Amino acid sequence: MDSRDTPATKDRTRVALKGFRYIMAQWGCNEAEQKQLLGLDQAGFDRLMGGEPDPMSGQQLQRISYVMGIARALDILYPTEDRAAERIRKPSPEAPFLGLSPLAFALADPENGLALTRRYFDWKVQV
Repeated sequence: MDSRDTPATKDRTRVALKGFRYIMAQWGCNEAEQKQLLGLDQAGFDRLMGGEPDPMSGQQLQRISYVMGIARALDILYPTEDRAAERIRKPSPEAPFLGLSPLAFALADPENGLALTRRYFDWKVQV
């Protein structure tokens, strides 16, 4: 069974959402961007972000994991939270972004955008 098919526990959901909310505030993401990053419609987003959410799907947990990995890499690459948050919205001529910001790229490709953005920043940390 693929881990994306396995629902997260309530504890994992709570911890993941706490990290996700913090990063979204740091990056200045609006609700529409957050829904798109999580792959949710309005009703699903409202349920997940409510007071005591039900366990999230494995796919949503994986998406949050990508966001957290991107944030971690940005924190390593840039000396301040402001610079890291700036970078996620700054257009880049490099592949795979080709003129888009990393955030815009991730939002433009719901299937692979987050994974490719995470892979790019993990690579940048290694270089």
